Amino acid sequence: HARASPTRWKSMAAQLEPSVAAALVDKEEYVSLMQHPKVANAIRELRSNPGRFGELCAADPELERLFGELRHQMNAAEAEEGVDAGGGEGSGGGGDDDDPPPLLSTEEAAAEEARARGAHAFGAGRFVDACEAYERASRLQHDNHLHWSNLAAAQLKCGRLRPALDSARECVRLEPRFAKGHLRVGQALRALGDRGAATAAFEDGLRRAEGSVRRALSQALAECHNDGKPAAEPAAATAPRLQPEPTLGNSHLFDLV
Repeated sequence: HARASPTRWKSMAAQLEPSVAAALVDKEEYVSLMQHPKVANAIRELRSNPGRFGELCAADPELERLFGELRHQMNAAEAEEGVDAGGGEGSGGGGDDDDPPPLLSTEEAAAEEARARGAHAFGAGRFVDACEAYERASRLQHDNHLHWSNLAAAQLKCGRLRPALDSARECVRLEPRFAKGHLRVGQALRALGDRGAATAAFEDGLRRAEGSVRRALSQALAECHNDGKPAAEPAAATAPRLQPEPTLGNSHLFDLV
């Protein structure tokens, strides 16, 4: 079998577009290739040592053939989705035979597609659709705290306060140092009327936060303190006041990867 050219593997080293990843997940042949024992073992090795790609292929022609078939599947999916991967045969640029292909498992590819779909829906104000997409991403990659943070943000926008609190707490459980997770917990607790617990959550986040997240936490904490202060109202005012929705702003954008 001929060795793969540097430019050929260079394009494989690029991250897959979400639409391409989604298309590949639906292809039985691609899934079978990814589940082949030699490919699965090689991917496990390449995750910790990507520089061994050329060495592994040189030592096992069958493995090189399998990766070549994967490249063919990726090229076909890119063509179907109208994606120009670049770096094909005859293109300029460098490259190295030791560059590995994208190391996305089928579950990772599906989770990335769901995350991208959720981000698009959230940005368009379609929060129910965003919840559904982020729920799928969370199921596929339960240990990824960012999915739970994104899900909590979307659930808050939908008024699903208890599920939002559960999602935010799962985010914090998975990554206690993630300040935005504490922000999500505090936002949900404040919306549920538990001002004391919300204050504690915002303060926990501030101990870890920097930059824009720290500013968001400081603002949320100040608003939470103000919730407890009696407001002067005209004597004739009789209509009950509605508690404002917790401030989310565009902070969810910082979660996206």
